[in-house]
Amino acid sequence: MPDPVPGQRPLVRTLAVLSTVSYGALYYAQLLLGDVSGKVR
Repeated sequence: MPDPVPGQRPLVRTLAVLSTVSYGALYYAQLLLGDVSGKVR
């Protein structure tokens, strides 16, 4: 498979990292919110 435009490679990697980080942050925030709401009840 030929490589796309050379300048496009870092962008794809950055997007992959960003999506992974944002997914982890959402998951962690969900755990924290669930913990807080559990303590409030």
